[in-house]
Amino acid sequence: MKRVDNNFIKNSAGEVFPRVLPKVISRVISRVISRVISKGLPISGVFFVMVFGIFLNSCSLFVKEKIILWTDQPEAAAYVEYFNSLHNFSKVEICYKENILKELSDIKKQPAAQHPDLVMGYRLNSLNSSENYRSLDKLLGDDKIDPKNFYTGILSTGRENGRQMLLPVSFNLPTLIFNRKINEKVSSIAISLDEIKNLCKEFNKTQDSHLKKLGFSPFWNEDFIYYVAVLFGNSFSKRGEGNVNVENAKIKDAQNYIFSWIKEINGGYKIERAFTEKYINVPMYKLVDDGRILFAFISSKDLLSIPEEKRKDLTFRWLSYKDKIPVEDDILYAGISTAAENRRGAEIFMKWLFTPSVQKELIKINHFKRLNIFGVCNGFSAFKKVTEREIPNESQMFLGHIPPADFLIFPEPKPADWDTTKKRLISEWFVDEKK
Repeated sequence: MKRVDNNFIKNSAGEVFPRVLPKVISRVISRVISRVISKGLPISGVFFVMVFGIFLNSCSLFVKEKIILWTDQPEAAAYVEYFNSLHNFSKVEICYKENILKELSDIKKQPAAQHPDLVMGYRLNSLNSSENYRSLDKLLGDDKIDPKNFYTGILSTGRENGRQMLLPVSFNLPTLIFNRKINEKVSSIAISLDEIKNLCKEFNKTQDSHLKKLGFSPFWNEDFIYYVAVLFGNSFSKRGEGNVNVENAKIKDAQNYIFSWIKEINGGYKIERAFTEKYINVPMYKLVDDGRILFAFISSKDLLSIPEEKRKDLTFRWLSYKDKIPVEDDILYAGISTAAENRRGAEIFMKWLFTPSVQKELIKINHFKRLNIFGVCNGFSAFKKVTEREIPNESQMFLGHIPPADFLIFPEPKPADWDTTKKRLISEWFVDEKK
C-alpha cells in the first residue's frame, strides 16, 4: 500500500481507498487500551483488543468499490468482465442505456445510488453536453494517459472550452464493398468518388431502355450523400445555439457532382428509380455477390455482420476524395459523469482502458469470445499504433486496409438531434432537388 495523501492510500493495481475508517478504529483502540490499563486488567485483554483492532483495520481496506458504467455498447460487457477479473476491490457494474444523453439530462429524477460514475457511448460530445462530464485534464500526461498515443486531431473532438471532457475510444469509416474480381482495378486502401463513377460506367448494362445492371446510386443511402457533402468541404461545424454552419457553395458543388452522376452515368433519375424499385429489396451485399450491382455502401462496423461464406468473395475500400477519408460522426467516447459518486474508481477504469497493452488484450477478447466485432468496441482504436499494429494481427481482413492517418477527417461536434437535422437537410438539398 502506498499513501496518496493524508486521506487515501493506493494499492499496486492503482485502486484508491480512504484512510478515514482506519484512523477512527485506531483512535477507538487507543482509548480502549488506555481504559483497560487504567482498570488494571490482565495484559491478555490488551493483546485481544490489539488483535481485534488489527482485524477491523484490515477489513476496512478490503471493502469493494462499485463503479457504475452507463453505456450503449453491449460489447462493453466483455471488457468490464475482464477489468473486474483483474481488480480485487474496484468492480464495475454495467448498465445499458439506449440514449445516454437523454438519461443524463434527466439524471436528477433518479436516486443518487443509480447515478453513473462512467459513461461510454456514441456521440457523447454533442453540442452543449459538456456540463454532464468532469474534466479529464489531470488524467492526461506522459506518465498517465499519454495524448501522443491518439490519432492527431481526434482528441480535440472531445474538448470543450479548452478542457478535455471526453476521451475517444474508437471510430468507424464509410465503406464500399465489392466483388474481389475487380480488386486489381481499384486503389489499394481507399476508393475515390471518381473511381466509383468510372467503374460504374463500365459496369452498367441497359436492355430495352431498362437497366439490368447498375453499378451504384448515391440515392441508395442518405449517409453516402452526407459524406459526399463532407468530402466537398462541408464540416458542418458548430454555430451558436446548437446549430451548424452550412457552406452553400460547397453544398452546390456536391449537388452538381451527384446529379451529374445520376444523369450521365446512370441514365437519369427515372430509369434509376425503376431499377431500384425492382431489385433493391434484399441485402445489398447479396446483390453485389449476384453481380446485379457493383458496389454497396456500409459502415466499417457492419463488415463482420456479413455472413462469412459471402464475405470470402467480397472485399472493401474506404470512401475517399482527393486523398481524404471522412470519419463517421458516431465516434465512441468515454468520460466521467459530474454525478459520479465514485470518481476515483472511475479514474482507475479510465486509466486502465486507455493503456495500449490493455487495448491489445481487448482486441484479443473479441476473437476469444467470438463477439463478431473488430478493434475496440467494433471500431478502429483512437490509439494510432494500436489500430495499425494490433487490429491487422487479430483480424486478417484488415491486413493492408488500415487507413493512412493523414487521410482522416475527424468530425466536428454536432447537435444532439443531428440525425433528424441531417435527414431534413439531405432531403432539402438532394432528394427534393432531384425531383
